[in-house]
Amino acid sequence: MKGSNKRETREKGITLLALVVAIIILIILSAITINMAFGDNGLIKKTESAKLKYDEESSREQLEMVLAGLVADKKVKPEYDEQDYINKEIIKNNMQVTGDIVIVDGWQFLIDRSVPQIVSSLGKGINDESIVIEASSKTNSDRSKATITATIASEEDITEVSMNGEMLQVPDKEEGKYTITKEVSKNGTYTMIARSENKYNMKSYEVQDIIPEISKIYTLDDLKAFRESVNLGRSYAGKTIELMNDIDLQGSEENQWETIGDYEANTNNGFDGIFEGNNHTISNIYINKPNKNYVGLFSFIKANAEVKNIMIEGNITGDYMVGGVVGANNGKVDSCVNKATIDGGDCTGGIARMVGSNIQYDKMY
Repeated sequence: MKGSNKRETREKGITLLALVVAIIILIILSAITINMAFGDNGLIKKTESAKLKYDEESSREQLEMVLAGLVADKKVKPEYDEQDYINKEIIKNNMQVTGDIVIVDGWQFLIDRSVPQIVSSLGKGINDESIVIEASSKTNSDRSKATITATIASEEDITEVSMNGEMLQVPDKEEGKYTITKEVSKNGTYTMIARSENKYNMKSYEVQDIIPEISKIYTLDDLKAFRESVNLGRSYAGKTIELMNDIDLQGSEENQWETIGDYEANTNNGFDGIFEGNNHTISNIYINKPNKNYVGLFSFIKANAEVKNIMIEGNITGDYMVGGVVGANNGKVDSCVNKATIDGGDCTGGIARMVGSNIQYDKMY
């Protein structure tokens, strides 16, 4: 009997232990299930997040339809303007507008009235000027790019920063401020938006000092635009510019060609890329400046520059360092032809005056 009682006691103990283990497992599974449902990454949170995303996209689409209509109106409606007309159409579609911010079902969007189009989504936060944004920019040496630097001061942690809709990395906060840099390659308005958990603020900054890049030249206006970009400081280092057509400069005493680069005016503003003429002709060049130095289609080219496969026709008169294609050649002139009349003093050449480099396979007629 005693053995039987011990066996029964042991079996009851095992059964109780199994029950306890089963309860513990159920508790763990329940906790996992609850966390999967209600945790930060749970199904309910994900469902809520997906719904919010859907609602925002739906509101965005509504506004985009209105703006698309405004783009069409801009072309055909004489009464169209970027203020009252746009505001009227937005309000007519049951949306709110304050300045450049449009609110659709509580969702806020920043718009560019000049297009018009959506620049960025602002979410549902509160615009709060306690988030202070200051911005500045600096162009690089040949004015091909600019770096925008923004400092953001905020007592609350900034969780998100964007510029013209592009998400930027939020740096570590130092002495109460965040410092963000962004390189841009085009002039225009750049709007930075900084957001904390429930608040945001924004700052628009205008970049105007970048010199647009010219890569292909089809017309006289294109050639003039290229010249102006070089004369303003764009060197085109590492870039190739192609001449796509013959171009008549229509030169005369009243319409004299201003050189590409001007060594006398600025020794730094010279061409340093590759100018591919594609065997086209630039005709009727006319320069009559007997007292001017560094005269030609190009005033001077830098050490890494190359001008090739181009023919020049017309009349060029200068004083010192005069050439049909290049006045002062520090780079390379290759396979060019000069049919222009060249008149100058010291250091005058048909194609170019060689200074620091070479001329190859050229002819002067």
